[in-house]
Amino acid sequence: MLTHSIINLLGIKDKHVEIFDSGEEQGVFWFELHTRVKMQKCPKCKSRTKRIHSYRMQKVQSSLVAGKRVYLHVKKRRYRCTTCGHIFYEKLSFVDRYQRHTLMLAQEALCLCAEMSFKHAGMLAGVSTNRILRMFDTRSIPVKKVLPRAITIDEFKGDAGGLKISNDYCRCRKS
Repeated sequence: MLTHSIINLLGIKDKHVEIFDSGEEQGVFWFELHTRVKMQKCPKCKSRTKRIHSYRMQKVQSSLVAGKRVYLHVKKRRYRCTTCGHIFYEKLSFVDRYQRHTLMLAQEALCLCAEMSFKHAGMLAGVSTNRILRMFDTRSIPVKKVLPRAITIDEFKGDAGGLKISNDYCRCRKS
């Protein structure tokens, strides 16, 4: 029951992730997470496989708990597709591919950026300013993709010696 509560506190939704070991050293909490073997879908040929190729430990930073940093040591599995031979990592919902922080930490840091500067948000979230900027750059901001029918300029200041010239005068002068 306690393990389940810790998994929920860390924001891990995967059912096949289990806490193997945990501890506290020098004001830092750490958890060693292992995953159970399950059928995986090959990203290349879409066939299903359970064949394990190798293991790798990945250190992932999570959001602060009680004002202390939290590091997750995740034992990730690499699978080999029995059909096409492609080697791939298992997918985990709490960390994106090639990232060293959880999605929950990224969400917290970006919410803090809405209220304060990147530097102060980084100090409160426990990450560097550069990491927050990279998190911010990877997020897509929805933009209106339809351009207006016409873009007009009413007047401009050109080589008229400080006088404003209307568009009609410019069109006549060019032709």
